[in-house]
Parts: sequence; C-alpha cells; structure tokens
Amino acid sequence: MIDLNELFKSLEGKNFNSIEEANQFLKVKAEEYNNMPLDQFCGLSPHQMNDVLYSPFDSPQIVTFNMDITPPMDAPFIRIFWLIIKEFEGKNSLRATVPKGNLPLHSCRNIISQYLKGDNILEHEKYFASTSIRSERDFYTLHCGRVVSELAGYIKKRKKRYTLTKRGENILKNGFSMDDYLHLLKIYALKFNWPYTDLYPEVPIVQHAFLFTLYLFHIFGDEERQIEFYAQKFLEAFPMAVEECMADPVIYKTPKEMAESIYMSRTIEKFAYKFGLVEIKEEIISKMPFKKKTTVKRTKFFEDFLQFYVPNKREIEYSLA
Repeated sequence: MIDLNELFKSLEGKNFNSIEEANQFLKVKAEEYNNMPLDQFCGLSPHQMNDVLYSPFDSPQIVTFNMDITPPMDAPFIRIFWLIIKEFEGKNSLRATVPKGNLPLHSCRNIISQYLKGDNILEHEKYFASTSIRSERDFYTLHCGRVVSELAGYIKKRKKRYTLTKRGENILKNGFSMDDYLHLLKIYALKFNWPYTDLYPEVPIVQHAFLFTLYLFHIFGDEERQIEFYAQKFLEAFPMAVEECMADPVIYKTPKEMAESIYMSRTIEKFAYKFGLVEIKEEIISKMPFKKKTTVKRTKFFEDFLQFYVPNKREIEYSLA
C-alpha cells in the first residue's frame, strides 16, 4: 500500500490544470512506489511481490528452475514418494482400507521401515515412527506422500484398490527425474492443502507465499540461522498472518506465537526441508517441557536448482546501509 504521508507530501505546491493531469501524476507516483524495493519485503518491490504470490512458477524475471541436475532422492518427501511407488513393484494393485481408504497396513509398515533407514529424519518423526503404527495416518509423512501421489496423478484408487497410473508406471520403469521433482513441488505448493496437515488455523498466506520463503533462503540461507529468524521476516512482510490467528485464538499461544508456529511447521519443516531445499539441525533443550533449538541453512541442491534474478544478501545490505 502506498504511504499516504509521502503521497500528500509530493502533492504540496502542485497545481493541476485538469483532473486528467492530476490522475496522470498519481499514476506515475503509484508506478514509482510499485517498483521501489521495500525493507519489509527484504528488497522486493510490490510488483515483484505480486509475481512471487500469483505467478511463482511463471516469473522467469524473478526465478528460474534448473532442470539439468540430479534430483534429491535423499530428500524426505521424495524418498517417501519413491517408496510408495516401489511398493507397487510386482503387484497389480494394493487394497485400500475400509472405510478411510488408506494404504494397507503391511504396506505402511514396510514403507516406514525403509524410510527410516535414510538420513535427514527429524527427531519428532523418529518418535512417531517408534510408536505403534496402526494406520497410514499415524505417520504424517506417509499419509501426505500418498495424498500428493494421487493429486499428482501417479496412483489412483478405483473399486477400493490402489493402482499405478500410466505416469506411475512410467516412473517405475524409467526412474525418478527432475521433471517428476518439479511436478511434485508444484502439486504440493499449489494444490495440496497445507492446513490439512495440522490442527492450526488455516492462515492461507503461509502457503500462498511459499516462494517468498525460498527468496529469504536465497538472501539469508548461506549460513545457519535459527528458524525463528525466518518466521520474523515472514511476519514483517505479511502481518495479516497474525491478524488471522487473532480471529481463531488458543489459550496456550499468543496470536504471534501461533502464526510463527504455523509458518515454521508448514513452510520450513514440511515443505522446504522435506523437498531437500534446506537442511535442519535440531538440538533438544529439554523434554519436560519439550523445547528445542532449530537452525536452518539452504542446501547445495537449493543453490543448483533455484536461480533468483533479484537482490542477494550483499545487495540488500548495501542498499539498506
């Protein structure tokens, strides 16, 4: 939004001969503002932010995606997805549970067992996996992987059985590619409902502005920073996230704390980390009550995959000096 005080100041001493002339002056001022880098957007202009929000995969002036690299098969989401696909190997179908339509329990346990042999497993995932798994929904990563696999068109459910689609058969035959990675990333970012994964208020801007978070990693992610650092930057850009939490309060967190928790969980832990874009280090401070210190840093894959054509950290620091 244009700073009205600055606008009124620019009008001082101005005399216009017509409404058209005044409108043209205001149009020029609005255009100047919309192209001006803003501190609260960490150097992005309102025009650029509009592209980030509404055309995240179709704004080459903001970011491009390098497809000539190896996909991150060790990324948690990619690993669980691939294990789901591999579970169909040698089988015509998998029987869905009734009435919820989950993957069969023996498949769930097999997939989770293989998943836990990989690296990059967060402590809370290890904890949930150590409990009794009685359903696909007892392990969020698996349940999310199955839902996104359906949304992305790799598996389908028909007559209470899961089968691979043509796309799924092709990936099982030819292997996982960067085209598959980008397709899954788009489905997760644009079609999968992030609030579905928790009991928090919806706060849709958290998902809507996922590319802004990746931009923050572009600027600040070259060194380890506490996860709260990114939550603070995000809420400075989108204070409406706190306002939405005010409309749906809880007794154990302030609206700001709730907005921070939603952002850190959905965007950093369940999106950026699970897709191999950042690495996370957790240090357990205490178990009763549970407290942890979490730091975040962008990965080598992030640097190879994402090419931003907007200011980097040094340019931001220089412009604000």
